[in-house]
Amino acid sequence: MADDHLTNTLHARAIAIAVAAREQVLAAARVEIERLRSAIDSIEPDVADAVAQVCEAAQADTTALVLDQLALAVSALAQPTAGAQLLTTVADVFGEFFSRVLVGAADADGFTVWHSRGFDPPPPRHTVLRPAADSPLAHATAEWGAFTSETAAGVLGAPTRYAIALPLVAKGRGAAMVYAENAPSSAADDRIASKIAAILAETVRPRLHVKAAATAAAPVEPSVPQKQRQARRVKMLDGTTVVVDEAQGMLVDLSTLGAQVLSPYALRPDSPVRIVLPHDAGGVACAARVVWVIAEPHPASRSALYRAGVQFTDVKAGELEGYLEFFDNGIKH
Repeated sequence: MADDHLTNTLHARAIAIAVAAREQVLAAARVEIERLRSAIDSIEPDVADAVAQVCEAAQADTTALVLDQLALAVSALAQPTAGAQLLTTVADVFGEFFSRVLVGAADADGFTVWHSRGFDPPPPRHTVLRPAADSPLAHATAEWGAFTSETAAGVLGAPTRYAIALPLVAKGRGAAMVYAENAPSSAADDRIASKIAAILAETVRPRLHVKAAATAAAPVEPSVPQKQRQARRVKMLDGTTVVVDEAQGMLVDLSTLGAQVLSPYALRPDSPVRIVLPHDAGGVACAARVVWVIAEPHPASRSALYRAGVQFTDVKAGELEGYLEFFDNGIKH
């Protein structure tokens, strides 16, 4: 019994000592917390002032940098250059503030590319774009005024955060327009870039007087000889493939004198191209020349498709006639 009593007494004392030690530790911790809190409170005003000073300095540096860039851009646009060179300069200076830039002619038939910056691959010169109805290019063309948009896809389908289109000439004096877009990864401030774009457009506008007849977008299918217009053109079934310069594309329609194709790679007007039409015997090879090109968004990816009309320059007519006999839904040029 005496041993049990002693054990219980020692146990009770151990608990009491532990409780007292815990209270001492907690009390010391409370004192230290209050000391640290007072120290933080005493330096908060100084920290806030220091942060504010750093922010003001950074903002001032950013403002000065933007103003320097703007001054250089305005100076470049003010140089005594001809209209064609001036439009090249427009593409260059807009490229300093935006990820991708197009300069060209805009009308109801589409947007004809004159100059581009930042696109990979770049759309060929004189390519006719068909912008979507809700794109800044379509709105700016219809209203002949500036239009901006926060959008997920650019004019050629690339991921985009912000886009703007601005006419470069007064309404009725021509059809020149600039389009610019920022990629999602761009560090540019879209609001600042938008205001700079407006200033640059106002700077160059008085210097441009582009004749509408000279800047109108190229027609989808330029005039062709009477013989070609009378050739029987056959519309292909959806999914008919064709090889265009070693790349697989789609064959839209075909005649003995030319074809319309869709290519995943850029084609340039007036450039030579090799077409191989699919055939059980291995294909019909044709040398051709690109007559017209239209860039359009790819329905299943973010890249562009290039719709082109080609004119055959070297092909065996008998082989084409035999190929066309497999189809019976021909239409006339």
